[in-house]
Amino acid sequence: MDLHEKLPAFCFDRRGHAYPRVKEDLRQKFSENFELELPDGTAPPGKVELRGYMLGGMALLERTMFAHGVVRDERHIRASQLDHYCLRVPMLPEDSYVDACAISNAREKDLAYGPVFVDMGQPLHFDVPAGSDILLFVPRDSLDALLPHKLDLHGAAPRGPSGVLLGKFVRALTARIDDLHAS
Repeated sequence: MDLHEKLPAFCFDRRGHAYPRVKEDLRQKFSENFELELPDGTAPPGKVELRGYMLGGMALLERTMFAHGVVRDERHIRASQLDHYCLRVPMLPEDSYVDACAISNAREKDLAYGPVFVDMGQPLHFDVPAGSDILLFVPRDSLDALLPHKLDLHGAAPRGPSGVLLGKFVRALTARIDDLHAS
């Protein structure tokens, strides 16, 4: 493999397509892993841009999308065998992000602020606000090996300085991902 080859990437761009087609394409693309709850109607409620990269066993996804719901139930867990943690980092103005990470509730349910972990081996149902975010999928065994003991990360939302640093790291990685090369 050429050391200067770019990282494997994918892009989901449906600009110019009718919204019913966009909804169907989104549902088909993610049906093995999730059920997407998408707004009704014939006009798109906002833009949809998805760009992803494979980083060894990890995947990084940049997403800009209208508000939607995500459901992962036992059927999806069995079908996909996706044994990963997902770290979601919203793309917010810097001052909003720091203020949001100062929230002291360690299990903040509002996904609009700060980083949050989701265990893809557990059922979930959450509403994703409109806007941009970064999703980093990390294999369970890779992350668990780095932890001092087994932790329940499902819904864990780091706050304070650790939340700010984690969010900034993921945002910096994403900003520089085009400079990385496959190896």
